[in-house]
Amino acid sequence: MDQNILRYHSKEVLKEALSHDNYTLGVFYKQKLIAFIMLQYYDALNMDRNLLKNTEDCKYSEIYTIYLILVKKEYRGHGLQRKMLELIENNKQNIIINAKVSPQNSYSLDNFLACGYKILTEMKMYGGFNRLIVYKPIN
Repeated sequence: MDQNILRYHSKEVLKEALSHDNYTLGVFYKQKLIAFIMLQYYDALNMDRNLLKNTEDCKYSEIYTIYLILVKKEYRGHGLQRKMLELIENNKQNIIINAKVSPQNSYSLDNFLACGYKILTEMKMYGGFNRLIVYKPIN
């Protein structure tokens, strides 16, 4: 896995992420998980709050982070990422959703931008990899 595109997540890291307050949506096909999105909220993410507090859109107190969004390679190109974003957004109100996206992951970045997310900034994260911080207010 190219960490410039997506950082490695061990089973332990995923279990830890699932232990926090989150909203996870899975897409199944023929009883196989083919895609999922994990949206997290916890106050420990002060970095996200500090980054977003100076934006004109930051009028909501709750900031959620897309911790991980994956679509299995053989199922890409069918709009699953956009549909999962839409479903997540339709189940939340008066919040901001943000995500960290590799600038090299053009498919994912294009999906976020097509769904109305804005680029806030670019940062070095996860051991020096470039990530764009994207966000969208949900009314």
